[in-house]
Parts: sequence; structure tokens; C-alpha cells
Amino acid sequence: MPDRRHHEHPTVVKRREAAFEHLRAELLREAGNRVSFNQAKNRVLSYPQVQQDPALRSMLQGVIAEREALFRQNEPHLAPHPTIAAPVASEGKSSFAPRGNPEAEARSLLTIVQRQFHDAVSHFHEAEARGALQKLESIWTHHPSLCAPDDPQHYRDELEHLVERRRAFQKHVEEVARRAAEAAAKGDEMHASRAIRRLASIHAMHPDLLPDAQFDRIRSQIQHASDRHEDRVLAAKLLAREREVAAEISRLAERVHHFHRVARSLPHDQEAFHRAEADYLRAVEAVQAHDAEWLGGVILELVELLSEFHRPPKAAQVQVDRFLEIVRSALSRLRKEIRAVHTEGHPPKASS
Repeated sequence: MPDRRHHEHPTVVKRREAAFEHLRAELLREAGNRVSFNQAKNRVLSYPQVQQDPALRSMLQGVIAEREALFRQNEPHLAPHPTIAAPVASEGKSSFAPRGNPEAEARSLLTIVQRQFHDAVSHFHEAEARGALQKLESIWTHHPSLCAPDDPQHYRDELEHLVERRRAFQKHVEEVARRAAEAAAKGDEMHASRAIRRLASIHAMHPDLLPDAQFDRIRSQIQHASDRHEDRVLAAKLLAREREVAAEISRLAERVHHFHRVARSLPHDQEAFHRAEADYLRAVEAVQAHDAEWLGGVILELVELLSEFHRPPKAAQVQVDRFLEIVRSALSRLRKEIRAVHTEGHPPKASS
């Protein structure tokens, strides 16, 4: 019968292969004992995707048959009559190892464990790779004929290489996370976003190297660094606005002071006095414009800046309150000095 899979859309085949690898791994994770394996088998075979795809179901049944053959080897008292053959799937094809032949069953087991080892290495699963290597060494001990001279050292080298790759990858993850946090702390959103995308890619492809908890912790650290930068920017804006308002009032005060000095020291018919008088009148109008409504606008502006902080520091609120009190006092003193100019007997002609 022709293989229908040759006529299927490549996307369907690719999706099936991905599902097979995932579900096979789920089965093998529970292959330590028959009870847990049977639970995993029943669970996997009941998935709608498996029930709706005969090809996928057949592939998984091959894996199940392999593992059940191993259980029968380890529990010979449960094995059926030795003349019955047990199917063993290898590389997508079925072969048969006669039960009761320890060498043939050990060879089948060796093939399965080797596949487990290589799968674990390819996915950076160090613990699973170590467990598979221990199984391989046990098989080689009981069946020396299945062990090539270079096999033990080859697999140990593979495991050591895996450990080195994991260590290097972890350092890479830490370095990318550090660069992302530094970029976020500087407000460099482009490099921070690029680093986060790199970490997300590692997390998606190798969750064993960058598990959910670690990835969430790194993202939280990066976000906090970004928030701290934004808060520093807001603090600078707040201080700049306060300085701007203070400088504005200081300039008004200096203009009033200047006329007060001129009025005391120069005859009122000189040109210098008239220039100072005209500037004073403009300053008085400006002071009058800095009324309760103007102060309310300044308060609202500063409060809005405070509300944008991710973590508004208590010191910032205290600073704003103190600044507003200084502004009120400065304006009060300024109005008092304007009144003093009039009291001293030389009010400008157009004074109010």
C-alpha cells in the first residue's frame, strides 16, 4: 500500500513530526517504571491530535512497543510465550526481536537508550543525558559484546561537551541579560529590546537552559532598570521645572529690587530713573499675574510629573511641598516690597 504521507502537505508532515518528538519525550520521561509509563501511554493516546491522526498514533505505538519490550525483559515472569515476537521500532521502521533472547533484547534496549542520550544532548538536558549514560554503562557491563572499545569514552566526552556547552550558554544568557539591564538603565530602548528578543528566542528554543522562572526574573530586572531610568528622567524634569519657576520669580524680584534702589539714589527726572520705572511697572504686572490661579497651574504641573513616577520617592513629594512653600513665601515678600516702594513716597505714576 502506498504511503499517504508522501502526498500530504509538508506543513502537515512537519506538524506531525514535531508532535511526535514532543509526545515521545513525554512518554520517555515516564519510562522509569511500568505504572507511570502506562499512565503516560493512556494519556498520550487519548489526546485528540493522536486519535485524529492514524500515522502519528502508529509512530507512538512503535515507541510504546519498544518500552514495553524492555519492561518484559526486566520482568521475565510477566513475559508471554517466548515464541511470540515483540515489535521494536527503530528510525521509523519496525523490527522484531525474539523474546527470550537476552542479547537481542539488550541490543534493542541499547538502541533506545542511545536515542534517549542523543535526544537529551541535542536539547541540553544534562540530567536526562547522565541517566541515559548510566543505563548504557549498565548494558555494556552485562553485555560486553555490545560495547565497542571507544563507546564508553565517546559517550562520556559527549556528556562533558554538553556540560561545557550548557555552561557557555548560561554565561551567554547572563551576559545578554546584563547588557539588556544596562541598556534599559541608560534608556537605550533599541538595544534593550534587541537583548530581550534574543533571550525570548533562547527561552523558546531551549527552555531547559532558560526556564520560565529565570526568564521571568530577568525580564523583571530589565523592566525595573527601565523604570529606574524613567524615574531619573522624571526627577530631572521635576527639578528643572522647579528651577525654571524659581528663576522666573528671582528675575522679577531683581527688577523690583533694582527700581527700589534707583528710586532711593537717583533724581526722579533723570532718564535712568524713567527706564527703571517703566521696567518696574512691567514687573509689577507680572507679579500680579502670578496669582493663586497661576500657582494652582504650577502645582498641577508638578503633581502630574510626580504621578508619572513608577515608584515616586517620598523625598520627591517632600521636595515639591517645600518648593511650593518657598514660591509662596517669595511672592509674598515680593508683594511686600512693592508696597514698600509706594510707602516710601515715590510711587510710579501708573502704579496700582
